Amino acid sequence: MKPYAPVYAIRLPGYRIDSRPDYSAVGARLDSFIEQHLPHRRMALRGIYLQDHPDLSRTELVTTILELGTDRYDPERKSIHQDYFGPLGVDLHAVPCEVTDRLRGLKDDDYVKATSFSGEFIRDFFESARAERGYSLRLDILIAYDLNLLVAVPAGATMSYAFKYPDRKRDALLAVINVF
Repeated sequence: MKPYAPVYAIRLPGYRIDSRPDYSAVGARLDSFIEQHLPHRRMALRGIYLQDHPDLSRTELVTTILELGTDRYDPERKSIHQDYFGPLGVDLHAVPCEVTDRLRGLKDDDYVKATSFSGEFIRDFFESARAERGYSLRLDILIAYDLNLLVAVPAGATMSYAFKYPDRKRDALLAVINVF
């Protein structure tokens, strides 16, 4: 069995959600961190917020992710839009990207056009979550998956994936990043 993926931590002191974060400044620091720790990688980044896991501490959640290869530990727990994505066989939602000379998105969308990939990620958590849920979310954990070990679902989708080898989800895990 593959050894556990590395766990990293980054402190972003200016990153709060009680007011609009400075997406560019916070994103640039996170971009640089990802570039340093995951160089020359094609991956999919999945953002996790602790408030969606109220029964687990951060440490317990990270341990679960490392053991299972995913934050989907409770089959009874339904994710947002489960009625639509569940029947399609979607295991996770993540943003495809690569680190070459810098971190950049792989699809023709806001992540590609953004000056900071992570800044767009944080903007999405702050603004899009507010539109979907009625409140903003703080990115607490980033999970990095090997894009070669995921399959787009449905075919051609940009941010919906299934594990290529469902019985070996841990193999797809590149790293877990705690965002403080």
